[in-house]
Amino acid sequence: MTARSLVWGVVALAMAALVSGQEVTWDAAPVDDPYRADAMAPTPAMAPAGVETMPAPAPTAEAPAVSAERTVVDVAIEDGRFSTLTTALVAVPEVLETLEQPGPWTVFAPTNEAFATFLAENGLTAEELLASPGLGDVLKKHVVAGRVTSGDLAQAVAQGPIPITTLWGAVDARQIDESLVVGGATVVQADITADNGVIHVVDRVVA
Repeated sequence: MTARSLVWGVVALAMAALVSGQEVTWDAAPVDDPYRADAMAPTPAMAPAGVETMPAPAPTAEAPAVSAERTVVDVAIEDGRFSTLTTALVAVPEVLETLEQPGPWTVFAPTNEAFATFLAENGLTAEELLASPGLGDVLKKHVVAGRVTSGDLAQAVAQGPIPITTLWGAVDARQIDESLVVGGATVVQADITADNGVIHVVDRVVA
């Protein structure tokens, strides 16, 4: 299954519900007693002879609002480099649903090549990784609560390595030869923005 085949990158359809009007009939019986209740009922306005009347249009219900928010998940789906990552997210609904919340979130996103290296180093197939009970922890190591830009991170590690708190726990972050390195993974592209956070592309799966 590829991320491109997932329906949760879906676009909502707005539907208008037509509400039918109800015709009102009036008592046309002769009125003998002017104080009868039905004698005091209003009578419909009559159109001049030869003039056709048009029925009033039925009121329509307002269409539901469609959210325009583009989440970090949407950004990952749209980028073919992250098809393995998005497939893994689908396998762990807890993490997927978290990243679809307002956040904001910072995601260190491994490329397909990064996952291929991880699989080879650990003697795993993609199917075995997706079925692994530890996949959730692997993914949580790549998510930090809050919007952390590359500038924020560079400033934080300027004086030396620091631990950053991910959804899994503390992960080492440092600067090596002008590059930002998080959990052994080097940031190769920074600050891809979404409405609910930011993505940094990394060349390895965070250890």
